[in-house]
Amino acid sequence: MKRETSGNRVSRRRVLQYGGVLAGSAFAGCSRLISDATQQTVDTVSFNEGQLIINLNPDTDADTIEFRSPDGKLLQTSQISRKQQVTVPLLIKHGNVPGVSKPLPAGDYGLIATKSSDDNDHKTVSEQTVELTSSFSVADVNVLKNNAPSDYDNNVPAYADNLQVTVKNDGNLPLGIKYIGVTDGVPSPIPPPQEVLGGGMRASVFELADHNSTGPFYIDSNSTLAFKTTTGPLSYYAYWQNPEGGDSPGPHTWGAPKNGASWETIQANYCTGDQHPATIVVAPINLESQQATVTLRWDGKATRRQRLDTDYACTNVSVSNISNKNSSA
Repeated sequence: MKRETSGNRVSRRRVLQYGGVLAGSAFAGCSRLISDATQQTVDTVSFNEGQLIINLNPDTDADTIEFRSPDGKLLQTSQISRKQQVTVPLLIKHGNVPGVSKPLPAGDYGLIATKSSDDNDHKTVSEQTVELTSSFSVADVNVLKNNAPSDYDNNVPAYADNLQVTVKNDGNLPLGIKYIGVTDGVPSPIPPPQEVLGGGMRASVFELADHNSTGPFYIDSNSTLAFKTTTGPLSYYAYWQNPEGGDSPGPHTWGAPKNGASWETIQANYCTGDQHPATIVVAPINLESQQATVTLRWDGKATRRQRLDTDYACTNVSVSNISNKNSSA
């Protein structure tokens, strides 16, 4: 939680493909299974790679199992003769964009096992319920440094630039992520989800930490996936290098001099150990946006982002005190 991570050495779990959408995956254990029959057709259920894995009782005499929504709508019928396992996809088509899906809504889903009779009727063998849940948390936050200056700026030291945010899927449904941003408490805040997702920005504000790909992304049950911001929220942009000489001010950002300052003043008064809370916002596809707060400490020394630039950043920023607000369904 408090370590710095080089932008080109970010670890991750396995990344998989769900119909054109990237996802992190790890096998998850069994979920709550409720039965009202002595003979249970479904023995256990588990979750893996965006699917519900239904493990059948080998002694069942049922030949069909139905998967029904919480309101009783039939979603899938599977023939189970000679089968030990049935799978149900937990991602459904979302909108008219090819390859974009969304998770099923959270709730109690029915597993209805039936057996065909001689008169082509179906007798119910067992009725069971599986609980599908959606919840998540920010598991880790790290500082990413820009440590690859251009050839003509090789005297510029590495500086803190972006944040790596690791999100954990605490539910058993796939978790779709469409936005991650630092909206306040940093020199250059990222616009909120409604502005970014509403078309106010052309470029994505985040991507996978070790893969130059933009979302939406899906995180599998009981898995984590690391993302990084891409707009440099930890940098100070366009301070006044010489206001008396006629330099024009750039956009004012948190912590930057209000009335302009010399480079000597910047070096003497900034990146000296100040601590400030910052807000990280995560916007899933299937849940409301949620916030996490962290404490950022600005240390090291101030350095220009490029040798002739009026933008600057701190050589060291550290993270502590991650606090999540509740997010579940």
